Amino acid sequence: MTNLHIIRRNTFIVGALIQLILLLYAVFFNQKFIMDGIFSLVAIGLFYIIEQRYPLNPIIIFFGFIPLYFHNVGVLFGFFGLKIFGLGYDKWAHFINSSIVTIVLFYILIAHSKERIIKHILIAFLIMLGFNLLHEVNEFIGTRYLGIYSESLFSVGDALAPSGSDLQVYDAWWDMIFDIFGGLFAMIFLLITRLLENTHERDYFRNS
Repeated sequence: MTNLHIIRRNTFIVGALIQLILLLYAVFFNQKFIMDGIFSLVAIGLFYIIEQRYPLNPIIIFFGFIPLYFHNVGVLFGFFGLKIFGLGYDKWAHFINSSIVTIVLFYILIAHSKERIIKHILIAFLIMLGFNLLHEVNEFIGTRYLGIYSESLFSVGDALAPSGSDLQVYDAWWDMIFDIFGGLFAMIFLLITRLLENTHERDYFRNS
C-alpha cells in the first residue's frame, strides 16, 4: 500500500468522522435533520467507492466533502436563516456547492484520461446539473407529498422570514439558476487552470 493510498484512505476516514459528529449533533440537539446527516454519510460512502476506481488527489477528496458540510452546518446551526450580501445562505450554498461538485466531477473524469479537457469540463457541468435537478425534485416531493417543511435536503425553501421576493416565491427555479452560475464559474476556473498548467509545461520543456 503506497503512502498516497494511505493518505487518501485516511482523508475519507477523517471526512466520515466529521460527518458522523454532525449526525450525532443532530440526534441529540436537532432531530429533524437526522436524515440529512444519514444521507451525507451515505454520500461519503458512495464517493469512497467511486474514488477507489478513479483515484483522486487528497485535496480534491477534501473538497468533495465541503458541499455536505456546508449543508449540514447550515441546517444544524441555523445559517439558512441568514443573508450574506443580500442573498440567503441557501442561494450561496447552491452557488458554492455546484462549483465544487463540478470541479470534483471533472477530476474524476480525467483520473484515467487527460485528453479532451474541454469535453470533460462540459460533461462535469452537465452531470452536476443532473444531480441538482434530482435534488430539486427530491425537495418538491418532500414538501408536497411528505409534508416536510424546513431547510433540509427534503423540503423546498430556506429559513428566512417570508418576504414575498421572487427568490422565495420561485425558490426551486432560482436554486437551479444559482446552480448554473456556480457550474459556469467552475468551468471558467477549470479552463484558466488548465491553460496555466499547459503554459507552464510548455515553458518547462522549452527551457529543459
